[in-house]
Amino acid sequence: MLVLFVSVVSAETNTYTGTLDSANPNDSYTIAGVQAGDAISVTCSTSGGHSDAYVYGPSGSVVTGSCCPGTWNFTAAASGDYRVDVVMFWEPSPYTLTIVRPDVDVCPNLEGAQAEVPAGLITDEAGNCVEPPVIEPPVVEPPAEEEPEEVVPGPGPDMVPLPEGAVVGKFVEDSLLYFAPDFEASTDLTMPAGKTLWVLGVDASGQFYHVVLSGKYLWAPVSAMAPNDDNVWLSEPLPTDVVE
Repeated sequence: MLVLFVSVVSAETNTYTGTLDSANPNDSYTIAGVQAGDAISVTCSTSGGHSDAYVYGPSGSVVTGSCCPGTWNFTAAASGDYRVDVVMFWEPSPYTLTIVRPDVDVCPNLEGAQAEVPAGLITDEAGNCVEPPVIEPPVVEPPAEEEPEEVVPGPGPDMVPLPEGAVVGKFVEDSLLYFAPDFEASTDLTMPAGKTLWVLGVDASGQFYHVVLSGKYLWAPVSAMAPNDDNVWLSEPLPTDVVE
């Protein structure tokens, strides 16, 4: 089966030739995309023998046709694909088939026939070519301004809260610092004589001061520290409250 697809703007004439015989008793040609109301002309001629030509509509029913030679003009009653069959009647028959159909117009609402939808247009439900609707972007409301959270001053990353009564003490000799008030729990940190640390109190045994170094609670031997005699602390006694 040969299929005729029309995609040009001007009226189109298509001519086909063939020979029907016992090995090929009929040929079929499809006229694709016919619109209801299209005026179509089919002409069949022969140079010998005898053949018939028939036009079938989209439903498969015969629209028109008869013996060749002949010309059949008709107006399409329905949209769809139409078919022309050329059939050998009783003896081999060379034939010529000519099909003429109107302009192909995909935009019936625009002036002039349009083979394709023009750039920037779309087809609507009625089959007309129209400008696409303008889609407004959604309105995005700005987020409500939130009240800033109140920032409560506090110790920095290397600071810890200091209890009331904490005093800065001075090392009177080089001394190790300890993780716990236990001489077996020494760290690898050594405080040189003359350096100072905050002192928070003593352990239950009275042998260690609870001190603060770079935001960490540690312990230092009581024997290694004394009041700080600088112009700020003026040798204020170190606290002796027991720290658990």
